[in-house]
Amino acid sequence: TQMLLNPGFEDGPTAAWVTTTTQSGNFIIDSGNNPANARTGTWYAWLDGWGSVGTETLYQQFSIPAAATATLKFWMVIGTNETTTTLANDTLKVQVRSSSGGLLATLATYSNLDSIGMTDYVQKTFDLSAYAGQTIRIYFEGTENGTLSTSFLLYDFELNTTGGAPA
Repeated sequence: TQMLLNPGFEDGPTAAWVTTTTQSGNFIIDSGNNPANARTGTWYAWLDGWGSVGTETLYQQFSIPAAATATLKFWMVIGTNETTTTLANDTLKVQVRSSSGGLLATLATYSNLDSIGMTDYVQKTFDLSAYAGQTIRIYFEGTENGTLSTSFLLYDFELNTTGGAPA
């Protein structure tokens, strides 16, 4: 069962995905209006890329059925103008948070050091089965330090569960 609403952002910016930014505007965008192309469809989330100090967050809350296995998958692109090969100046954290926003786990942290180019899609997979029977948020937090820009583009989410009873 797919647990996420608007998993590919194709409905545009909806209440399913909660966003905050210290920068400007909405970052769930239509590729027809922006230089980067969506992996499939036309919409995606573009966190950071401003080249100025700031934080952007994106999350969706859902319940994982008790005793279910749960797998999160999504595609991402990291592009940077940073020239350092040793300092993680800009980061994107993938986190699991409680329904009240408390941090439960950081699944991964990506940075400008992970950039392989703005056209190279990489699929990420995380096991969320440890959160069966709970209502959680899958949470993304992008931060830039203000030297040069790093963009974190997210596409085509899947959060599938198998087995279990409703949470």
